[in-house]
Amino acid sequence: MTKTRLIGPVVGVAAVLLLAGCAGSGFSVLDREQTAEDELPDRMVDGMELDEYDLESSRFSGTHNGVDFYLVRNEDMDDPCLAFSGDNDFELGIVCGGEVQTTISGFDAWLVRDTAASNDEWTAISDNLLVRD
Repeated sequence: MTKTRLIGPVVGVAAVLLLAGCAGSGFSVLDREQTAEDELPDRMVDGMELDEYDLESSRFSGTHNGVDFYLVRNEDMDDPCLAFSGDNDFELGIVCGGEVQTTISGFDAWLVRDTAASNDEWTAISDNLLVRD
């Protein structure tokens, strides 16, 4: 009888946790309202295929070594893309494909879901972005 009482609550808690995990995108940077700081730089937008991206979804995610990072949704993908803009053409681009990594001017950037944590090798500069020099 004790087992029967435990199974009900355990199944209920598991169902709630499962549904809670499905509710968010896993990229909390995207969960807030867009501000002026979140808008992609004109220099970046000028080179984009505008019908592929939802510019209203862009969110600023942090700066590292003079490079600004943004998350932006691609119209054909579930996960956001990582867009970046620095001072030169080597520091301008966008990579898509879920938890992607890219190398920019001597450091690596890694777009991650909320559950990822920084460690000895990677440093978090936002909830969804890790960098490594």
